[in-house]
This record gives sequence, structure tokens and C-alpha cells, in this order.
Amino acid sequence: MMGISALVSAFAVVTLVYRAGLWDDIAHGRRPAREPNEFNDSLALFWRPYSFVQLALMVVFLIWFHRARRNIDTYPGQARRTLPSGWAIGGWFCPVVNLWFPPRITVDVWRASDPRAQHGGGITRGGLVLVWGWWITFVAAMTIPLGVRYLGPDADPEISSLLVDTVADAEAARTVSLVKAGLFVVQIVATALAVAVIAHITTLQKKREATLPSPAFGAPAPTFAPYAVAHATAGGPVLPGAPNTPPPLRLG
Repeated sequence: MMGISALVSAFAVVTLVYRAGLWDDIAHGRRPAREPNEFNDSLALFWRPYSFVQLALMVVFLIWFHRARRNIDTYPGQARRTLPSGWAIGGWFCPVVNLWFPPRITVDVWRASDPRAQHGGGITRGGLVLVWGWWITFVAAMTIPLGVRYLGPDADPEISSLLVDTVADAEAARTVSLVKAGLFVVQIVATALAVAVIAHITTLQKKREATLPSPAFGAPAPTFAPYAVAHATAGGPVLPGAPNTPPPLRLG
């Protein structure tokens, strides 16, 4: 799903850069090869499936994020805990704290998932750069659109080169197209970093689970071993799979 999102974003980048070139022709008094607002229909066609993919992606990611957070509660010997698992979902929607809780939980999950966590291991400097790089680009991709819509006439989907009266208007429309293209580039980068974070944490948790003792996976511990050892101490033979019964009493 993240790959599909990145491909759709790449399509938007190409379209917006080409449209910016048409506005540049108008700003310099050249006749554009096509009307810039013709691409509004193309962008409108892509926007609906893109919004659907983003919504579905958000749901699936939150499920993974919550499960990854709950997994670390099953790991023994943790000297450091993080926020309760409920914040793995609520932290994304609560104002103000949603700027801090998600990356904090991500770092804590990464640290606790490392198989070396019990021996002083945890997240490395490169891991911190990866997590915070993803978070910064993600926040930028979510907040930049709030300002882009007020940058110039190109924010109006019905704008036409025939309605542009001054060179400044055409230049503003070109700038907005380029800024929007840059926004989708940031989204592509954020998506790539998110894939790296997800893949690494998932790999760490699989390795950490592999180091857990068998009872952690529900396997019952053998109960006949003490009696087998007692029997051996008494001088009797030790049979594989000895039953859970005490050795017979010797009379006389």
C-alpha cells in the first residue's frame, strides 16, 4: 500500500512540474503548448484514489503500530517502559501530544524490541536519525498543504491562463505548482522512511521473540524431570520420558 501511495505521488509530481512549466511560458510571454488548467482534471482523477489509499494505509499502519507496542509488554526483563499501549492509537489524534507521542513510542518500541535490550543494547544513533527523519517529513507533508492553498491564484482549481492579468499572477501560479510538487516529494520520502522503520522494528521483534524461552510461547515445561533425577540419585535407571511418579519404596 505504501508503494502504491508513492507511485501515485510520483505521478502528481510529474504532472505539477509540467504544469509549472506551462505557467512559466505564460509568465515570459510565450504561448503554452497546453492550457495549464487542463491538468486540474487529471489531478482530480488521481486525488480520489489517492485519498482512499491514504485512508486505508492509515488504518493498517495504526493496527501494526498498536500491535508492535503491545508486543513489547510480553518481553521479560525490561528496565525501561514506555507509554501505555492505548496511546499507540490515541496519541495520533490527541491535539498537541500527537506531535510528540508517536515518535516517542516508536523509539521506545525500537529500543525494547532489540534482542540486546537486556544487555544494554537498544536503538542506535542511525536508528534515531531514521525515526526522526520519518517523523519530520511526515509532519511536514501533513502541515504544508495548509499554507499552500493560500499561496496564489493556482490554488483555485478553475484558474485559466486567460484569467491571468499580470506576469506576477502567472509566476505565483508557477510557484504554487512547484511547491505542491515538492510537497509530494516530501510525502514520497516520508513513505520510504516509514517502510524502513516498519521493516526494521518487525525484524527486531522477530529476533527478540526467537530468543524468548519456550514457555513464553505457551509450551509446557516438563514436570517429570525432578522424579527422574531422584530416581537416578537412588541408583535406579533413568528412562527417557520417565512418568511423573516417585520411585518405589524399598522395604527391608
